[in-house]
Amino acid sequence: MQDIKKLVGSLVKKNRKLLKLTQAELACKVGVDPKYISRIETGTSYPSLSVVEKIFKILNIDIGNVFEKKELANREAMIDNINIYLQNTSLKNVKIIKNICDTLMLED
Repeated sequence: MQDIKKLVGSLVKKNRKLLKLTQAELACKVGVDPKYISRIETGTSYPSLSVVEKIFKILNIDIGNVFEKKELANREAMIDNINIYLQNTSLKNVKIIKNICDTLMLED
């Protein structure tokens, strides 16, 4: 059980930060105390399934992949994750990433 708590906690923290949400903002959206989000992220507390579902929905985490311990196991999940990065980065970085993608497409 401890491994699952740590896995869920790290995914919540990583995706929350990708979306530039504070623990307080996430807690407000979920309807829980911010300290509870902190305990979830550190793996010291494990929320009910209904709370996990709310958090994962808000953070765009695919619950099926979590329990396989392969968050980015499928193509769609990887694309979603890349989209989150792109939405939260500068135009300069988007241009750099586009150039990398253009180069990769030439290799195929």
